Amino acid sequence: MWVEAPARDMLGAGRRFPARGGGEHKTVIPLSILLPMSVRKKSGGVPPSDIPLFPARVGLRHGAVPGRARYSVDGLYRSAVTRAKLEHGLAGDPQVTRARIDLRTGNLLVEFDRALSHEEMAWRIDGLLDGKAMAPGVAKDPVSPRQNKPGRKKPVPGTHEPSPASAPRVAEGWHAVPLEEALAAVAARREGLGVEEAASRLREQGPNELPVGEPRSDLALFLDQFKSLPVAMLGGSAIMSFATGSPLDALVTLGVVGANGGVGYAMESGAEKTIRDITGHGEHRVLVRREGAVRDIASREVVPGDIVVLTPGAFIEADARIIEAIGLTVDESSLTGESVPVPKHAGTLDDRDAPLGERANCIFRGTIVDGGSGLAVVMATGVETEIGRIQALTGEARPPQTPIERELERMGRHLVYLSLGVCGGVFALGVARGLGTMPMLKSAVALAVAAVPEGLPAIATSTLALGLGELKKKNVLVRRLEAVEGLGSLNVLCFDKTGTLTQNKMTVESLLVGAETVHLGVDGFGTEDGHADLTRHEMKKFLEVAALCSEVRIEQNGNGPLFHGSPTEVALVDLAARGGVDVAAVRDDNPADRIVYRTERRKFMVSRHHRISEEKISLAVKGSPDQVLQHCRVMEVDGVLGVIDDAARARIVAENERLGGEGLRVLGLAYSHDPGNDPDDPKDLIWLGLVAMKDPLRGGMADLMAEFHKAGIRTVMITGDQPATAHAIAREVGLAGDAAPVVVDAAKLDSLSPEEFRRTIASGNVFARVSPARKLEIIRALQETGMRVGMTGDGINDGPALRAADVGIAMGQGGAQSAQDVADVVIRDDDLTTLGAGIAQGRATYANIRKAIHFLLATNLSEIAVIAAETMSPGDQLESPMEMFWINLVTDVLPALGLALEEPEQGIMSVPPRDPDAPMFTPDYYKMLASEAGIISASALAAHGYGLLRYGPGPRTRSLTFSTLVGAQLLHALSCRHDRFHGLTGGELFGNKYLNGTLAAAGALQVLPLAWPPLRRLLGLAPIGISDGLVIGGGMLASFAGNEYLLARRTMKDAASHPVS
Repeated sequence: MWVEAPARDMLGAGRRFPARGGGEHKTVIPLSILLPMSVRKKSGGVPPSDIPLFPARVGLRHGAVPGRARYSVDGLYRSAVTRAKLEHGLAGDPQVTRARIDLRTGNLLVEFDRALSHEEMAWRIDGLLDGKAMAPGVAKDPVSPRQNKPGRKKPVPGTHEPSPASAPRVAEGWHAVPLEEALAAVAARREGLGVEEAASRLREQGPNELPVGEPRSDLALFLDQFKSLPVAMLGGSAIMSFATGSPLDALVTLGVVGANGGVGYAMESGAEKTIRDITGHGEHRVLVRREGAVRDIASREVVPGDIVVLTPGAFIEADARIIEAIGLTVDESSLTGESVPVPKHAGTLDDRDAPLGERANCIFRGTIVDGGSGLAVVMATGVETEIGRIQALTGEARPPQTPIERELERMGRHLVYLSLGVCGGVFALGVARGLGTMPMLKSAVALAVAAVPEGLPAIATSTLALGLGELKKKNVLVRRLEAVEGLGSLNVLCFDKTGTLTQNKMTVESLLVGAETVHLGVDGFGTEDGHADLTRHEMKKFLEVAALCSEVRIEQNGNGPLFHGSPTEVALVDLAARGGVDVAAVRDDNPADRIVYRTERRKFMVSRHHRISEEKISLAVKGSPDQVLQHCRVMEVDGVLGVIDDAARARIVAENERLGGEGLRVLGLAYSHDPGNDPDDPKDLIWLGLVAMKDPLRGGMADLMAEFHKAGIRTVMITGDQPATAHAIAREVGLAGDAAPVVVDAAKLDSLSPEEFRRTIASGNVFARVSPARKLEIIRALQETGMRVGMTGDGINDGPALRAADVGIAMGQGGAQSAQDVADVVIRDDDLTTLGAGIAQGRATYANIRKAIHFLLATNLSEIAVIAAETMSPGDQLESPMEMFWINLVTDVLPALGLALEEPEQGIMSVPPRDPDAPMFTPDYYKMLASEAGIISASALAAHGYGLLRYGPGPRTRSLTFSTLVGAQLLHALSCRHDRFHGLTGGELFGNKYLNGTLAAAGALQVLPLAWPPLRRLLGLAPIGISDGLVIGGGMLASFAGNEYLLARRTMKDAASHPVS
């Protein structure tokens, strides 16, 4: 197959010849050069007959129009990674005009040079899937893959013009194209779309919605409780019990499995419901122009090409390009992490690679209009918005298993293998001895029941559930049980700044009024000499200008006035009110008749007021101190006006730079009495002073960081803020302890080699100007070093990092819904200080699970040893499956539950976190377990031998064995309270009231089968006499003494190998 294309578009490939009728030269290009290299080599440059026209991974869905085709692409469905590959590659192809990808269908719509066939385009797409056709210089940021790169060929306006109904997205960075070109790209008109046209686009594009992370269904939650090998083995033993004629055994087994699943389901479903209750889904309304009139529509009905009307407080529901802006500022903190509202304008940016936070001519879904007004044309809706891309990136991220999940999974696997091996060996040995297939099959089932501690899943689940309940009391909501323990394993905690470490609101820190510096604190306005004099003339004027030069709305209620507006203006008006100014009265006395908003170049705002008397203000000005100061000639000090000389000007500039260097937002205030002063170009203003503001830290953050450092946890801040602001917050909060925080500007990470990147991530305390995709990279880079990473955040931009972290932690009150949806932990009241309690609870939970598992494994191994020994005893009767169930359910579960309720050890937050890669039990620990199990089983077998000698095989002997084994196991729970020997005092043995209670309950239950005939017959036991009781008691005490001796010897050995200096 051969194609013709303009020679200038095909990079000189093929051979040239004059076109028919003269004119442009054409180039004849073999299709083979567009095929993968492997195909060309096989075919000698010509496509062989057995090579399909379309690659296997790319199918043509619709291609009736030359230069326009819709393809289905394998692996594209809901894959942000595949989409990034395709969009990056297509953005670098000079013959591709536009591209639109739909993750919901896995389809790709491409508009390309008509000289290319649909087949050739398909092969290019196939090459992109392998990364073979990536153009040099293509963007690597998966959050914004449609940015233009240097050398990218601009589409010719009007070429392949789409129908208005289809309204394709612009494949280029539409912040960097002329406004008219952006309007044409989505077939928009300034008067707005027609009603029918908008409806057609809505049908074509789909609703303006983001996929909502559906909570796990009740069925899925319940089934998740049974996904482990031990549970599967218990289910298999139940089937075997049915098959061998023991339905009661089978029902008991299934009852145990079901009870464990019920506990886990009840706790996790409760947590899911609580989190859903605080993350309700709501829909906003949007003002748009339709057929020249402003209409109020549901946000889901917004389509590309709509003209959106922007007003203060409006939620922005789509990505759009600004058409008009009048003092327009937008709060983008949820998307970029920048706490200061961003001024917007309608110009064109030169930098096609500008990050989101610097695209001043665009607005993005999920942000809020802070002040001013404007119009914008919608360029992207739904999953095609920046938030949609972040959400897709979130979907690609997956948290790793917690250490307890990995350990229990590994332990369960080993237990199953051990059980199958021992059961098979016992069965084979019994059959070889002629004991019969069916009896030995029942014995093998009994051994399987003994080998798998039925209480293990229940104890682990119950312990985690109890930890979840304790955290819930502290307003820490945990979605997954394993995340309770996961909190305790963290050794790195990453924090978003805005809204997490800080309150995401502005407050005034200090003023420089005249020649006096005033600090704002809980006691009000203070100076070095005491309280500030608020009656000074310049101070009164300063507060009046703060009240006048704003668009804050005042709402009166029973508790006083409420101020609504941008965080900066609310902070200034609140300052005036705290200073004794009646804001409403001052506004009434100085009515405003015009406002000149700040712009990108003119960084100050002017309000003109109707001047009633000589003392009244004509112009009130606030803005960039440098620019405001340039318009001032005099300043007021102690009520006297004086010319601003060079020394005074230098002092003001130096103070402005000092405050800015501390991460504060600084504004200059000035005014004029002259009614003739032009607000568009004010002159001869009276300088009043500086006001410094900041987004204040949440209470207790410095103490919390110190607590984390004491616990051996590294703290890191990841923010979209500027480096200076991030450094100031990090220093104030003590993020690096006593050392100076190391600040890394994320813009510099691109130029680093992989090794330099890893070193930088490992050494940095603060990462500034970080995009959502970069946050995800930082989290993963930390994890690759072996760290267990927790991420706290509240914004949309935190979603991918929250999802990828080992434990994602979101704010509940001020956090974005998308952040809460993917987090493992939600702090309901936004009190981050409870996180320390959460980590302590996680560490205690791990320690208690370890104690409980220690007890269960040692006792179950002793049961295996007893049954195995009985199997090798000629003519002996083995313990029945029902006996094993009774032991495992009554005498295992209750003491293990008591151990799980052990109080946290002293100083649990004064030691480093454990190594996440270190196993819960080492080979030496398993040897210790075997020794303990050997002592317990030896005492039981001694009683068994006594019974054989006195009574022979039968119920009396089984009663002796059964009771001694149970009693020795119960006492062993006391030995499992500590890893070190602390003596045999009452406090050391009986210091856990919960364990004491469960041991008493288990002891009482143990008497039941010996005293109650129906249960005694069910278990195949017989009554015991006084001498039997003495034998049982002696065996119990001998076992306890033997294991305490082992514990003491281990403690002495550890002390000798690790002497205290």
